[in-house]
Amino acid sequence: MFSTEVVCTDDFLALPATSQAMYLQLGMSADDDGFVANPKMIARSFYGGLKFLKILVEEKYLIPFSTGVIVITHWKLANKVPQDRYNPTKFVEELKEVISEKDVYIKQK
Repeated sequence: MFSTEVVCTDDFLALPATSQAMYLQLGMSADDDGFVANPKMIARSFYGGLKFLKILVEEKYLIPFSTGVIVITHWKLANKVPQDRYNPTKFVEELKEVISEKDVYIKQK
C-alpha cells in the first residue's frame, strides 16, 4: 500500500513522473519491511531510470546501502503487516543501519 501522506503531497507530485512511477514499482517489489533487493533492475525498466532512481534517493524517498539494496523511507506509514503474516526482511545488516522514527526510516550515521 501507499500512504497519501507521501504520494499526495506537493513534494512528491513535484517529482518527475518517471520517479513517481518508479517509486510505486519499487513499493510493489519491496519485502514486508520495505527493502528492495533489485532497485537498479527495476530502474532500468524505465527510460533513463538510474537518473530517476537517484532523484528518489536525493529527495529522501529511498535509502541506499552499499550492498545495492534500498529501503523505502516511508514504508511503515502505510504497511502494517499483521504479525501472523509478517516475514522479516532477509537484509538484516541493512536493517541494522536504519532506525524508525514515527514510522519513517532514517539512516544512522
